[in-house]
Amino acid sequence: MQQNNYSEAMTYYTGEPDVKALSTAYNETVIDLEYYFDLCRSSYDERRNWWPGKSNDHRKHGADAFPWEGASDSESHVIDERINRLVSLMISSLTRANIRAYPVEASDIARSRLVSNFIKWMISSGYIERFREEMELGANYLLERGILITYVGWNREDRRYNQVITMEQVEQMNPQVAMDIRSETEDERLVILIMDTFPGVTDAKARKAIQELRDIGETILPIVRRQVNAPIVKTLAPDGDFFFPAYVTDPQRSPYCFWRTYYTAQELENKVLTDGWDRDWVDHIIENYRGVNIDSIEREQEGRRGVGLTENRYEAHELIEVIYGYNRLIDPDDGSEGIYCTVYHREFFGDNDVRPYAKFELMNGYENYPIVVTKLSEDNKRLYDILTLPEMLRGLQNLIKVERDSRIDRNSVSILPPILHPVGNAPTDWGPGRMIPYRRKGDFDFAPTPPPPTGSMEIEQTLSAQADRLVGLDETSQISQVRKQFIVDKFLSHASRVLSMAFRCFQRFGPDSVFFRVTGSPDPQVFTKGDPDENFDLTISYAVLHLKPKTQL
Repeated sequence: MQQNNYSEAMTYYTGEPDVKALSTAYNETVIDLEYYFDLCRSSYDERRNWWPGKSNDHRKHGADAFPWEGASDSESHVIDERINRLVSLMISSLTRANIRAYPVEASDIARSRLVSNFIKWMISSGYIERFREEMELGANYLLERGILITYVGWNREDRRYNQVITMEQVEQMNPQVAMDIRSETEDERLVILIMDTFPGVTDAKARKAIQELRDIGETILPIVRRQVNAPIVKTLAPDGDFFFPAYVTDPQRSPYCFWRTYYTAQELENKVLTDGWDRDWVDHIIENYRGVNIDSIEREQEGRRGVGLTENRYEAHELIEVIYGYNRLIDPDDGSEGIYCTVYHREFFGDNDVRPYAKFELMNGYENYPIVVTKLSEDNKRLYDILTLPEMLRGLQNLIKVERDSRIDRNSVSILPPILHPVGNAPTDWGPGRMIPYRRKGDFDFAPTPPPPTGSMEIEQTLSAQADRLVGLDETSQISQVRKQFIVDKFLSHASRVLSMAFRCFQRFGPDSVFFRVTGSPDPQVFTKGDPDENFDLTISYAVLHLKPKTQL
Protein backbone atom coordinates (compact mmCIF):
# COMPACT_ATOMS: atom_id res chain seq x y z
CA MET A 1 0.00 0.00 0.00
CA GLN A 2 2.86 2.36 0.87
CA GLN A 3 4.53 1.58 -2.47
CA ASN A 4 1.30 2.43 -4.30
CA ASN A 5 1.08 5.80 -2.54
CA TYR A 6 4.70 6.52 -3.45
CA SER A 7 4.13 5.60 -7.10
CA GLU A 8 1.00 7.72 -7.33
CA ALA A 9 2.76 10.71 -5.76
CA MET A 10 5.51 10.50 -8.38
CA THR A 11 3.05 10.04 -11.26
CA TYR A 12 -0.06 12.19 -10.74
CA TYR A 13 -0.56 15.89 -10.10
CA THR A 14 -2.52 16.52 -6.90
CA GLY A 15 -1.93 20.25 -6.41
CA GLU A 16 0.81 19.83 -3.81
CA PRO A 17 4.18 18.03 -4.03
CA ASP A 18 4.92 15.01 -1.88
CA VAL A 19 8.34 15.95 -0.46
CA LYS A 20 8.73 12.61 1.33
CA ALA A 21 8.23 10.73 -1.95
CA LEU A 22 10.70 13.05 -3.68
CA SER A 23 13.29 12.52 -0.93
CA THR A 24 12.82 8.75 -1.12
CA ALA A 25 13.30 8.82 -4.90
CA TYR A 26 16.39 11.01 -4.51
CA ASN A 27 18.00 8.70 -1.94
CA GLU A 28 17.26 5.60 -4.03
CA THR A 29 18.71 7.28 -7.12
CA VAL A 30 21.96 8.22 -5.35
CA ILE A 31 22.35 4.72 -3.90
CA ASP A 32 21.74 3.05 -7.28
CA LEU A 33 24.36 5.27 -8.93
CA GLU A 34 27.16 4.34 -6.53
CA TYR A 35 28.83 2.22 -9.21
CA TYR A 36 29.04 5.27 -11.49
CA PHE A 37 30.34 7.45 -8.65
CA ASP A 38 33.11 4.89 -8.06
CA LEU A 39 34.02 5.11 -11.74
CA CYS A 40 34.19 8.90 -11.52
CA ARG A 41 36.32 8.75 -8.36
CA SER A 42 38.84 6.44 -10.02
CA SER A 43 38.83 8.55 -13.20
CA TYR A 44 39.43 11.68 -11.13
CA ASP A 45 42.37 10.08 -9.29
CA GLU A 46 43.91 8.56 -12.42
CA ARG A 47 43.83 11.84 -14.29
CA ARG A 48 45.59 13.59 -11.40
CA ASN A 49 48.00 10.72 -10.65
CA TRP A 50 46.70 10.03 -7.14
CA TRP A 51 47.06 6.52 -5.73
CA PRO A 52 47.16 4.93 -2.26
CA GLY A 53 50.52 5.37 -0.56
CA LYS A 54 51.69 8.18 -2.82
CA SER A 55 54.21 10.51 -1.17
CA ASN A 56 55.15 14.05 -2.01
CA ASP A 57 58.78 13.12 -2.77
CA HIS A 58 57.67 10.61 -5.47
CA ARG A 59 59.43 7.76 -3.70
CA LYS A 60 58.09 4.45 -2.41
CA HIS A 61 58.05 3.98 1.33
CA GLY A 62 56.88 1.36 3.78
CA ALA A 63 56.83 -2.41 3.98
CA ASP A 64 55.26 -2.78 0.52
CA ALA A 65 57.87 -0.64 -1.25
CA PHE A 66 59.16 -2.44 -4.37
CA PRO A 67 61.87 -3.06 -5.45
CA TRP A 68 63.34 -1.25 -2.43
CA GLU A 69 62.65 1.52 0.07
CA GLY A 70 62.95 4.87 -1.69
CA ALA A 71 62.52 3.47 -5.19
CA SER A 72 61.03 5.73 -7.85
CA ASP A 73 57.29 6.41 -7.70
CA SER A 74 57.03 9.02 -10.44
CA GLU A 75 53.94 10.58 -12.00
CA SER A 76 52.96 9.83 -15.57
CA HIS A 77 50.45 12.34 -16.91
CA VAL A 78 49.35 10.37 -19.94
CA ILE A 79 45.63 10.86 -19.25
CA ASP A 80 45.73 14.49 -18.10
CA GLU A 81 47.90 15.57 -21.03
CA ARG A 82 45.51 14.13 -23.61
CA ILE A 83 42.38 15.43 -21.89
CA ASN A 84 43.88 18.92 -21.76
CA ARG A 85 44.82 18.77 -25.44
CA LEU A 86 41.32 17.67 -26.41
CA VAL A 87 39.68 20.32 -24.21
CA SER A 88 41.87 22.99 -25.81
CA LEU A 89 40.88 21.68 -29.22
CA MET A 90 37.17 21.71 -28.34
CA ILE A 91 37.16 25.25 -26.97
CA SER A 92 39.28 26.53 -29.87
CA SER A 93 36.82 24.92 -32.29
CA LEU A 94 33.87 26.50 -30.48
CA THR A 95 35.52 29.92 -30.60
CA ARG A 96 36.26 29.69 -34.33
CA ALA A 97 33.16 27.75 -35.34
CA ASN A 98 30.57 28.89 -37.84
CA ILE A 99 27.17 29.39 -36.18
CA ARG A 100 24.13 29.30 -38.47
CA ALA A 101 20.40 29.20 -37.83
CA TYR A 102 18.62 27.50 -40.72
CA PRO A 103 14.87 28.08 -41.17
CA VAL A 104 12.56 25.11 -40.86
CA GLU A 105 9.62 26.80 -42.59
CA ALA A 106 9.59 29.16 -45.56
CA SER A 107 8.16 31.98 -43.44
CA ASP A 108 11.29 31.96 -41.27
CA ILE A 109 13.79 32.50 -44.11
CA ALA A 110 13.82 36.28 -43.73
CA ARG A 111 14.69 36.09 -40.03
CA SER A 112 17.26 33.29 -40.20
CA ARG A 113 20.23 35.59 -40.85
CA LEU A 114 19.16 37.94 -38.06
CA VAL A 115 18.73 35.00 -35.70
CA SER A 116 22.23 33.74 -36.57
CA ASN A 117 23.74 37.14 -35.78
CA PHE A 118 21.76 37.42 -32.56
CA ILE A 119 22.94 34.02 -31.29
CA LYS A 120 26.56 34.95 -32.07
CA TRP A 121 26.03 38.16 -30.12
CA MET A 122 24.60 36.22 -27.16
CA ILE A 123 27.96 34.46 -26.85
CA SER A 124 30.40 37.25 -27.70
CA SER A 125 28.75 40.00 -25.65
CA GLY A 126 28.36 38.03 -22.43
CA TYR A 127 24.55 38.08 -22.64
CA ILE A 128 24.84 34.42 -21.71
CA GLU A 129 27.11 34.89 -18.72
CA ARG A 130 30.19 32.63 -18.49
CA PHE A 131 29.17 30.63 -21.56
CA ARG A 132 32.68 29.70 -22.66
CA GLU A 133 33.80 28.94 -19.10
CA GLU A 134 30.82 26.63 -18.61
CA MET A 135 31.53 24.91 -21.92
CA GLU A 136 35.18 24.39 -20.93
CA LEU A 137 34.08 22.79 -17.67
CA GLY A 138 31.65 20.67 -19.64
CA ALA A 139 34.37 19.48 -22.02
CA ASN A 140 36.42 18.31 -19.03
CA TYR A 141 33.41 16.48 -17.57
CA LEU A 142 32.64 14.83 -20.90
CA LEU A 143 36.15 13.40 -21.28
CA GLU A 144 36.89 12.63 -17.64
CA ARG A 145 33.48 11.41 -16.44
CA GLY A 146 31.87 10.39 -19.71
CA ILE A 147 28.72 12.54 -19.39
CA LEU A 148 28.10 16.24 -20.06
CA ILE A 149 25.00 17.81 -18.47
CA THR A 150 24.14 21.48 -19.03
CA TYR A 151 21.24 23.33 -17.41
CA VAL A 152 19.61 26.05 -19.52
CA GLY A 153 17.12 28.44 -17.99
CA TRP A 154 16.15 32.08 -17.66
CA ASN A 155 17.42 34.32 -14.88
CA ARG A 156 15.26 37.31 -14.01
CA GLU A 157 16.07 39.13 -10.82
CA ASP A 158 16.71 42.54 -9.31
CA ARG A 159 19.99 42.92 -7.50
CA ARG A 160 19.67 45.28 -4.58
CA TYR A 161 22.56 46.99 -2.83
CA ASN A 162 22.48 49.19 0.23
CA GLN A 163 23.40 52.80 -0.50
CA VAL A 164 23.67 55.94 1.60
CA ILE A 165 20.96 58.49 0.68
CA THR A 166 21.52 62.09 1.87
CA MET A 167 19.07 64.94 2.22
CA GLU A 168 20.86 66.76 -0.60
CA GLN A 169 20.15 63.84 -2.94
CA VAL A 170 16.51 63.74 -1.86
CA GLU A 171 16.19 67.47 -2.49
CA GLN A 172 17.65 67.11 -5.98
CA MET A 173 15.26 64.27 -6.82
CA ASN A 174 12.12 65.82 -5.29
CA PRO A 175 12.23 69.18 -3.44
CA GLN A 176 8.69 68.71 -2.13
CA VAL A 177 9.59 65.43 -0.40
CA ALA A 178 12.64 67.06 1.22
CA MET A 179 10.42 69.89 2.46
CA ASP A 180 7.91 67.42 3.95
CA ILE A 181 10.71 65.53 5.74
CA ARG A 182 12.06 68.71 7.31
CA SER A 183 8.61 69.95 8.28
CA GLU A 184 7.80 66.60 9.94
CA THR A 185 4.45 66.40 8.18
CA GLU A 186 2.80 63.94 5.83
CA ASP A 187 4.65 60.98 7.40
CA GLU A 188 2.14 58.42 6.16
CA ARG A 189 2.45 59.68 2.58
CA LEU A 190 6.24 59.68 2.87
CA VAL A 191 6.27 56.07 4.09
CA ILE A 192 4.20 54.93 1.12
CA LEU A 193 6.40 56.93 -1.27
CA ILE A 194 9.62 55.36 0.09
CA MET A 195 8.16 51.84 -0.04
CA ASP A 196 7.12 52.39 -3.68
CA THR A 197 10.46 53.92 -4.65
CA PHE A 198 12.65 51.33 -2.91
CA PRO A 199 11.14 47.84 -3.41
CA GLY A 200 11.57 45.51 -0.46
CA VAL A 201 11.60 48.24 2.19
CA THR A 202 9.23 47.49 5.06
CA ASP A 203 6.98 50.01 6.82
CA ALA A 204 9.24 50.05 9.87
CA LYS A 205 12.40 50.59 7.81
CA ALA A 206 10.77 53.42 5.86
CA ARG A 207 9.83 55.21 9.08
CA LYS A 208 13.36 54.70 10.41
CA ALA A 209 14.79 56.17 7.21
CA ILE A 210 12.60 59.26 7.49
CA GLN A 211 13.68 59.80 11.10
CA GLU A 212 17.40 59.36 10.23
CA LEU A 213 17.11 61.89 7.40
CA ARG A 214 15.67 64.36 9.87
CA ASP A 215 18.21 63.66 12.63
CA ILE A 216 21.52 63.13 10.85
CA GLY A 217 20.75 64.07 7.24
CA GLU A 218 21.32 60.63 5.71
CA THR A 219 20.06 57.06 5.77
CA ILE A 220 20.71 53.67 4.11
CA LEU A 221 18.20 52.29 1.61
CA PRO A 222 18.40 49.47 -1.01
CA ILE A 223 18.99 50.57 -4.60
CA VAL A 224 18.39 48.42 -7.67
CA ARG A 225 21.69 48.86 -9.51
CA ARG A 226 21.37 46.09 -12.09
CA GLN A 227 18.49 44.03 -13.31
CA VAL A 228 19.28 40.54 -14.60
CA ASN A 229 17.06 39.39 -17.44
CA ALA A 230 19.08 36.93 -19.50
CA PRO A 231 19.60 33.23 -20.23
CA ILE A 232 21.55 31.20 -17.70
CA VAL A 233 23.77 28.27 -18.68
CA LYS A 234 25.37 26.05 -16.03
CA THR A 235 27.44 22.90 -16.46
CA LEU A 236 26.48 20.34 -13.80
CA ALA A 237 28.71 17.57 -12.47
CA PRO A 238 27.12 14.23 -13.44
CA ASP A 239 28.42 12.63 -10.24
CA GLY A 240 27.51 15.35 -7.78
CA ASP A 241 25.07 17.94 -9.11
CA PHE A 242 22.49 16.29 -11.34
CA PHE A 243 21.10 12.75 -11.08
CA PHE A 244 18.85 10.57 -13.21
CA PRO A 245 17.60 7.12 -12.20
CA ALA A 246 20.19 4.44 -12.98
CA TYR A 247 17.94 2.68 -15.49
CA VAL A 248 17.40 5.73 -17.73
CA THR A 249 18.24 5.39 -21.42
CA ASP A 250 16.75 8.67 -22.70
CA PRO A 251 17.15 11.51 -20.14
CA GLN A 252 14.11 13.37 -21.48
CA ARG A 253 11.91 10.32 -20.89
CA SER A 254 12.99 10.00 -17.25
CA PRO A 255 10.04 10.15 -14.83
CA TYR A 256 12.05 12.39 -12.50
CA CYS A 257 15.52 13.85 -12.00
CA PHE A 258 17.27 15.95 -9.36
CA TRP A 259 19.59 18.93 -9.20
CA ARG A 260 21.55 19.26 -5.97
CA THR A 261 23.07 22.67 -5.35
CA TYR A 262 24.27 24.87 -2.50
CA TYR A 263 23.30 28.41 -1.51
CA THR A 264 24.49 30.88 1.07
CA ALA A 265 21.98 32.40 3.49
CA GLN A 266 22.21 35.68 1.58
CA GLU A 267 21.31 33.96 -1.69
CA LEU A 268 18.33 32.22 -0.08
CA GLU A 269 17.08 35.55 1.25
CA ASN A 270 17.35 37.00 -2.25
CA LYS A 271 15.32 34.07 -3.63
CA VAL A 272 12.36 35.20 -1.52
CA LEU A 273 12.26 38.55 -3.31
CA THR A 274 13.27 37.49 -6.82
CA ASP A 275 11.84 33.96 -7.25
CA GLY A 276 8.95 33.96 -4.81
CA TRP A 277 10.33 31.33 -2.43
CA ASP A 278 8.40 30.82 0.78
CA ARG A 279 9.69 33.17 3.50
CA ASP A 280 8.95 30.82 6.42
CA TRP A 281 10.69 27.91 4.67
CA VAL A 282 13.80 29.97 3.97
CA ASP A 283 13.99 31.22 7.58
CA HIS A 284 13.57 27.69 8.93
CA ILE A 285 16.23 26.19 6.64
CA ILE A 286 18.74 28.94 7.43
CA GLU A 287 18.22 28.48 11.14
CA ASN A 288 18.30 24.67 11.25
CA TYR A 289 20.17 23.30 8.22
CA ARG A 290 23.08 25.64 7.63
CA GLY A 291 26.41 23.95 6.90
CA VAL A 292 27.41 20.87 4.91
CA ASN A 293 29.90 18.22 5.98
CA ILE A 294 29.74 15.30 3.57
CA ASP A 295 32.16 13.08 1.70
CA SER A 296 32.60 14.66 -1.69
CA ILE A 297 31.66 13.09 -4.96
CA GLU A 298 32.33 15.81 -7.48
CA ARG A 299 34.96 17.63 -5.33
CA GLU A 300 34.05 20.96 -6.89
CA GLN A 301 32.20 22.92 -4.22
CA GLU A 302 33.36 25.70 -1.92
CA GLY A 303 34.95 24.55 1.30
CA ARG A 304 36.91 21.61 -0.10
CA ARG A 305 39.72 20.43 2.16
CA GLY A 306 42.04 17.49 1.62
CA VAL A 307 42.30 14.73 4.21
CA GLY A 308 44.58 12.60 2.06
CA LEU A 309 45.88 12.26 -1.46
CA THR A 310 42.84 10.31 -2.59
CA GLU A 311 40.14 11.47 -0.18
CA ASN A 312 38.43 14.83 0.17
CA ARG A 313 35.61 16.11 2.31
CA TYR A 314 33.51 19.26 2.16
CA GLU A 315 33.28 21.37 5.26
CA ALA A 316 31.42 24.57 4.41
CA HIS A 317 29.60 25.97 7.41
CA GLU A 318 27.92 28.78 5.45
CA LEU A 319 26.45 26.65 2.65
CA ILE A 320 22.95 25.20 2.64
CA GLU A 321 22.00 22.22 0.49
CA VAL A 322 18.91 22.65 -1.69
CA ILE A 323 17.35 20.11 -4.06
CA TYR A 324 15.45 20.94 -7.25
CA GLY A 325 13.21 17.98 -8.00
CA TYR A 326 11.91 17.77 -11.57
CA ASN A 327 9.27 15.23 -12.47
CA ARG A 328 6.67 14.59 -15.13
CA LEU A 329 3.20 14.53 -13.61
CA ILE A 330 -0.11 13.56 -15.19
CA ASP A 331 -3.30 15.47 -14.42
CA PRO A 332 -5.78 12.68 -13.55
CA ASP A 333 -8.74 14.80 -14.71
CA ASP A 334 -7.75 15.25 -18.35
CA GLY A 335 -4.59 13.16 -18.76
CA SER A 336 -2.44 16.17 -19.68
CA GLU A 337 1.25 16.04 -18.87
CA GLY A 338 3.46 18.73 -17.37
CA ILE A 339 6.96 19.14 -15.98
CA TYR A 340 6.89 20.37 -12.39
CA CYS A 341 9.74 21.69 -10.28
CA THR A 342 9.83 21.39 -6.49
CA VAL A 343 12.46 23.20 -4.40
CA TYR A 344 13.01 21.48 -1.06
CA HIS A 345 15.52 20.22 1.50
CA ARG A 346 15.89 16.46 1.60
CA GLU A 347 15.82 16.31 5.41
CA PHE A 348 12.89 18.65 6.10
CA PHE A 349 9.33 17.42 5.56
CA GLY A 350 7.43 20.35 7.05
CA ASP A 351 5.71 20.99 10.35
CA ASN A 352 2.58 22.71 11.60
CA ASP A 353 3.92 26.19 10.85
CA VAL A 354 6.18 25.72 7.83
CA ARG A 355 5.37 23.94 4.61
CA PRO A 356 7.95 21.38 3.38
CA TYR A 357 9.01 23.13 0.17
CA ALA A 358 10.18 26.57 -0.93
CA LYS A 359 8.46 26.56 -4.30
CA PHE A 360 6.33 24.28 -6.45
CA GLU A 361 5.50 25.30 -9.98
CA LEU A 362 4.63 24.08 -13.44
CA MET A 363 7.52 24.85 -15.78
CA ASN A 364 5.33 26.70 -18.24
CA GLY A 365 6.67 26.66 -21.78
CA TYR A 366 8.89 23.60 -21.25
CA GLU A 367 8.11 20.36 -23.05
CA ASN A 368 11.32 18.72 -21.79
CA TYR A 369 13.56 19.00 -18.77
CA PRO A 370 15.69 22.17 -18.92
CA ILE A 371 18.91 20.26 -19.44
CA VAL A 372 21.02 19.03 -22.36
CA VAL A 373 22.79 15.67 -21.93
CA THR A 374 25.60 14.17 -24.05
CA LYS A 375 27.48 10.88 -23.60
CA LEU A 376 31.10 10.42 -24.62
CA SER A 377 30.24 7.23 -26.48
CA GLU A 378 26.94 5.66 -27.47
CA ASP A 379 28.09 2.08 -27.02
CA ASN A 380 25.37 1.23 -24.49
CA LYS A 381 21.74 2.20 -24.14
CA ARG A 382 21.82 3.10 -20.47
CA LEU A 383 23.01 6.61 -19.70
CA TYR A 384 25.43 5.65 -16.93
CA ASP A 385 26.98 2.58 -18.61
CA ILE A 386 29.87 4.38 -20.24
CA LEU A 387 33.60 4.18 -20.85
CA THR A 388 35.48 7.26 -19.65
CA LEU A 389 38.71 8.41 -21.24
CA PRO A 390 40.75 7.78 -18.02
CA GLU A 391 39.37 4.25 -17.89
CA MET A 392 40.40 3.76 -21.52
CA LEU A 393 43.96 5.00 -20.95
CA ARG A 394 44.52 3.63 -17.44
CA GLY A 395 46.52 0.58 -18.56
CA LEU A 396 48.76 2.54 -20.93
CA GLN A 397 49.44 5.17 -18.26
CA ASN A 398 50.45 2.49 -15.76
CA LEU A 399 52.75 0.77 -18.29
CA ILE A 400 54.46 4.06 -19.14
CA LYS A 401 54.89 4.75 -15.43
CA VAL A 402 56.54 1.33 -14.99
CA GLU A 403 59.00 2.06 -17.81
CA ARG A 404 59.90 5.45 -16.37
CA ASP A 405 60.28 4.11 -12.82
CA SER A 406 62.52 1.30 -14.07
CA ARG A 407 64.83 3.74 -15.86
CA ILE A 408 65.05 6.02 -12.83
CA ASP A 409 65.77 3.06 -10.52
CA ARG A 410 68.40 1.73 -12.93
CA ASN A 411 70.11 5.15 -13.02
CA SER A 412 70.04 5.26 -9.22
CA VAL A 413 71.82 1.90 -9.06
CA SER A 414 74.33 3.04 -11.70
CA ILE A 415 75.18 6.23 -9.82
CA LEU A 416 75.76 4.38 -6.55
CA PRO A 417 75.78 0.57 -6.89
CA PRO A 418 75.57 -1.63 -3.79
CA ILE A 419 78.95 -1.69 -1.97
CA LEU A 420 80.62 -5.05 -1.25
CA HIS A 421 82.67 -5.15 1.98
CA PRO A 422 84.09 -7.75 4.40
CA VAL A 423 81.63 -8.97 7.01
CA GLY A 424 81.75 -6.72 10.05
CA ASN A 425 83.84 -4.07 8.30
CA ALA A 426 81.33 -1.80 6.60
CA PRO A 427 82.63 1.63 5.57
CA THR A 428 81.57 4.35 7.95
CA ASP A 429 81.12 6.87 5.16
CA TRP A 430 81.02 6.96 1.38
CA GLY A 431 81.30 9.74 -1.14
CA PRO A 432 83.71 11.87 -3.15
CA GLY A 433 86.95 12.62 -1.29
CA ARG A 434 86.12 10.41 1.69
CA MET A 435 88.87 8.62 3.64
CA ILE A 436 88.02 4.89 3.54
CA PRO A 437 90.51 2.61 5.42
CA TYR A 438 91.07 -0.97 4.24
CA ARG A 439 93.34 -3.89 5.24
CA ARG A 440 94.21 -5.03 1.74
CA LYS A 441 93.27 -3.86 -1.71
CA GLY A 442 89.95 -5.15 -2.85
CA ASP A 443 88.30 -5.08 0.58
CA PHE A 444 85.63 -2.77 -0.86
CA ASP A 445 84.06 -3.08 -4.25
CA PHE A 446 80.83 -2.29 -6.15
CA ALA A 447 78.29 -4.93 -7.02
CA PRO A 448 77.55 -5.42 -10.72
CA THR A 449 75.06 -2.93 -12.16
CA PRO A 450 72.08 -4.06 -14.25
CA PRO A 451 72.48 -3.81 -18.03
CA PRO A 452 71.11 -0.74 -19.84
CA PRO A 453 67.33 -0.84 -20.35
CA THR A 454 67.42 -1.79 -24.01
CA GLY A 455 64.19 -0.88 -25.75
CA SER A 456 62.62 0.97 -22.80
CA MET A 457 62.32 4.28 -24.67
CA GLU A 458 60.94 2.51 -27.73
CA ILE A 459 58.33 0.78 -25.57
CA GLU A 460 57.26 4.10 -24.02
CA GLN A 461 57.04 5.78 -27.41
CA THR A 462 54.95 2.91 -28.74
CA LEU A 463 52.59 3.14 -25.76
CA SER A 464 52.30 6.94 -26.13
CA ALA A 465 51.51 6.58 -29.82
CA GLN A 466 48.83 4.02 -29.02
CA ALA A 467 47.29 6.41 -26.48
CA ASP A 468 47.24 9.15 -29.11
CA ARG A 469 45.52 6.88 -31.61
CA LEU A 470 42.86 5.90 -29.09
CA VAL A 471 41.80 9.51 -28.50
CA GLY A 472 42.38 10.86 -32.01
CA LEU A 473 45.58 12.82 -31.39
CA ASP A 474 47.91 10.91 -33.72
CA GLU A 475 48.70 13.45 -36.45
CA THR A 476 50.10 10.79 -38.79
CA SER A 477 46.97 8.63 -38.93
CA GLN A 478 43.97 9.43 -41.12
CA ILE A 479 41.71 7.31 -38.90
CA SER A 480 42.93 9.26 -35.88
CA GLN A 481 41.87 12.51 -37.57
CA VAL A 482 38.39 11.08 -38.07
CA ARG A 483 38.26 10.14 -34.39
CA LYS A 484 39.31 13.66 -33.37
CA GLN A 485 36.68 15.22 -35.61
CA PHE A 486 34.08 12.87 -34.12
CA ILE A 487 34.87 14.01 -30.56
CA VAL A 488 34.83 17.71 -31.53
CA ASP A 489 31.54 17.31 -33.43
CA LYS A 490 29.95 15.65 -30.41
CA PHE A 491 30.95 18.62 -28.22
CA LEU A 492 29.83 21.23 -30.79
CA SER A 493 26.52 19.41 -31.21
CA HIS A 494 25.98 19.72 -27.46
CA ALA A 495 26.82 23.44 -27.59
CA SER A 496 24.37 23.98 -30.46
CA ARG A 497 21.55 22.33 -28.49
CA VAL A 498 22.40 24.51 -25.49
CA LEU A 499 22.24 27.66 -27.61
CA SER A 500 18.99 26.52 -29.25
CA MET A 501 17.42 26.07 -25.83
CA ALA A 502 18.78 29.45 -24.67
CA PHE A 503 17.23 31.08 -27.74
CA ARG A 504 13.87 29.43 -27.05
CA CYS A 505 14.07 30.69 -23.47
CA PHE A 506 14.63 34.21 -24.83
CA GLN A 507 11.55 33.88 -27.03
CA ARG A 508 9.39 32.74 -24.12
CA PHE A 509 10.71 34.71 -21.16
CA GLY A 510 12.90 37.50 -22.53
CA PRO A 511 12.16 41.17 -23.20
CA ASP A 512 10.17 42.11 -26.28
CA SER A 513 13.25 43.49 -28.03
CA VAL A 514 17.01 43.75 -27.56
CA PHE A 515 19.57 46.06 -29.15
CA PHE A 516 22.70 44.22 -30.24
CA ARG A 517 25.75 45.07 -32.30
CA VAL A 518 27.36 42.75 -34.85
CA THR A 519 31.10 42.81 -35.48
CA GLY A 520 31.85 44.83 -38.61
CA SER A 521 28.59 46.82 -38.48
CA PRO A 522 28.75 50.27 -36.82
CA ASP A 523 24.99 50.51 -36.23
CA PRO A 524 23.22 48.40 -33.61
CA GLN A 525 20.37 46.15 -34.71
CA VAL A 526 17.05 45.55 -33.00
CA PHE A 527 15.99 41.95 -32.43
CA THR A 528 12.39 41.20 -31.50
CA LYS A 529 11.70 37.81 -30.00
CA GLY A 530 8.90 37.18 -32.48
CA ASP A 531 6.66 34.13 -32.45
CA PRO A 532 7.63 31.69 -29.65
CA ASP A 533 6.61 28.80 -31.91
CA GLU A 534 8.97 29.66 -34.78
CA ASN A 535 11.67 27.05 -35.22
CA PHE A 536 15.25 27.08 -36.48
CA ASP A 537 17.87 24.38 -36.91
CA LEU A 538 20.99 25.72 -35.21
CA THR A 539 24.34 24.27 -36.30
CA ILE A 540 27.84 24.88 -34.97
CA SER A 541 30.42 23.46 -37.37
CA TYR A 542 34.20 23.45 -37.51
CA ALA A 543 36.69 21.18 -39.24
CA VAL A 544 39.65 20.26 -37.04
CA LEU A 545 41.76 20.10 -40.20
CA HIS A 546 41.86 23.91 -40.04
CA LEU A 547 43.86 23.67 -36.80
CA LYS A 548 46.84 22.06 -38.56
CA PRO A 549 49.63 24.54 -39.33
CA LYS A 550 49.87 23.47 -42.98
CA THR A 551 46.24 24.40 -43.62
CA GLN A 552 46.35 27.81 -41.93
CA LEU A 553 47.10 30.90 -44.03
